[in-house]
Amino acid sequence: MIFSKSSIPEEVQRLFTLLGNKNLRFVGGCVRNALLGLPITDIDLATTLRPEEVMRTLKAAHIQCIPTGIDYGTVTAVLNGVGYQITTLRRDVATDGRRAVVAYTTDWAEDAARRDLTVNALYADWNGMIYDPLGEGLKDIEKRRIRFVGDPEVRIQEDYLRILRFLRFYSFYGAGPIDQRGLSASIKFSHKIKTLSRERVSDEFRKILIGPNPEKVLKLMRDHRILPEIISNNFNPKRIGSELKFENHVTILDTEVVFAVRLFIVANFSTKRIRNLSNHLIISKKLNQILKDISTIKINTKRIEMLKMMEYVYFYPRDSVAAALILWAVNSEMSLSEFKKIWRNFITLEPPVFPISGKDLIAEGIAQDIAIGEKLKALEKKWIKSGFRLTRSELLDLD
Repeated sequence: MIFSKSSIPEEVQRLFTLLGNKNLRFVGGCVRNALLGLPITDIDLATTLRPEEVMRTLKAAHIQCIPTGIDYGTVTAVLNGVGYQITTLRRDVATDGRRAVVAYTTDWAEDAARRDLTVNALYADWNGMIYDPLGEGLKDIEKRRIRFVGDPEVRIQEDYLRILRFLRFYSFYGAGPIDQRGLSASIKFSHKIKTLSRERVSDEFRKILIGPNPEKVLKLMRDHRILPEIISNNFNPKRIGSELKFENHVTILDTEVVFAVRLFIVANFSTKRIRNLSNHLIISKKLNQILKDISTIKINTKRIEMLKMMEYVYFYPRDSVAAALILWAVNSEMSLSEFKKIWRNFITLEPPVFPISGKDLIAEGIAQDIAIGEKLKALEKKWIKSGFRLTRSELLDLD
């Protein structure tokens, strides 16, 4: 038993009551994580009821129900602002490596057999009883072994994204050597990653890259030439380990900063490869800005003075400077003690504020034309050169 009634949210208890305890089970990630003693981030449910019956029952109970993946039998029940995916048991009828045609079933073993990995083919009922229809998931959970359900080549050809999922799950949950059958099949079909949408590849690759231990799986992807299908093969995975060492001693890091830093490392610090990323991945506006900034922030010295640090935080967003500092530490093989000193200075540094504006110059009698802009730039340059020390009065002493 892994779930107790007292630990189940009341909203989920209500779903079991409405749809029937015999018709509904917990499935996938929530069961896996509970068995591994890891946090449960979301709860997914599987049911023997058809999606139209699920929707009819929930709507009759005045529960918002959204057909989020109706072609695959998935509806989402929204209770108190939280969505719970409920998917009808199914088997795949036809696949093309990107999408599947499904048929509904009431057989839990059939549903388990079409899932990707054995550790995801586990179910739990209302009373917390575990069901392992294939007889493999529990053993693999115990050994932290990540394996495909059935024949790896068949599973991958059903959906080529499973190559990246297999590698991500090994990175997150695996122990010991990677499953060789799964790896061989992943290598064989790795060229098919390019046939997938950028959205799907981006989502999986991002999870791999910002995960807690990406070094070992990125090395596998590099050594077996899976990585070039996404970004680059010419990089040193140990630099990811160095980045983790520094990251563990910093604060206020946005996930986009972590993603940007690790992308740069995997791109082997090549700004050209970074510029070409959008051919393979979806790059958010914020991530794009950070990548552009760290491509232009040049830190080429072994030491960084406080004045230069102030220039960085004046001209660039704090997230971009944070990313550049970590990359610099990695690239220069900086000691952890030295990095910690620099980081302490960085997080306590407030961006300087230029003390004058165009209105100040107009008040001094400068005509409202191009001369104002030129004068402001000249004064700003003078202010920066002074170490940001010149005051408003000193700057407006135009004589």
